[in-house]
Amino acid sequence: KQASDIGAAENIMSGRNAATLGVTLVLWQDAENTTHAQKMIERLFRFFDENPKVPEALIVSEDGDVTRNGLRVAGTPGLQNAQVVPTVFESMTGLLVSRSERVDRYIRPYATSETEDNQNKNTDLGKLWDFYWNRDDAFMEQYENEQSAKG
Repeated sequence: KQASDIGAAENIMSGRNAATLGVTLVLWQDAENTTHAQKMIERLFRFFDENPKVPEALIVSEDGDVTRNGLRVAGTPGLQNAQVVPTVFESMTGLLVSRSERVDRYIRPYATSETEDNQNKNTDLGKLWDFYWNRDDAFMEQYENEQSAKG
């Protein structure tokens, strides 16, 4: 079974709203179902080399018996239906890797010094947050209408 094409993206997107990052653009790049991170780290730095305007990348890692059970090869034995001590405890990590010279050039000039209050529509952050959710709702409505039209 291959790594889910949406696993990492789903983890990032579900966690971003809890961190008030709803208006942050996150693009999914790659996923790998592996027990060793070396190739993914090498790919990350190759990605930075190939994309000189990307200021930072978020690596999400998830592991554990339940996670591995969901990613196991079809037909292989799964977890027992019993109370057992896990052999690999569930864990998750989000690692933000940034290129400081790119952050200084592409992000820092746009940083605000407002207090964090995404509900206050008088601040830029509040306006952006409101715009994001209006667009998100509009997209979902359009998508649902298109799916209904298909039957």
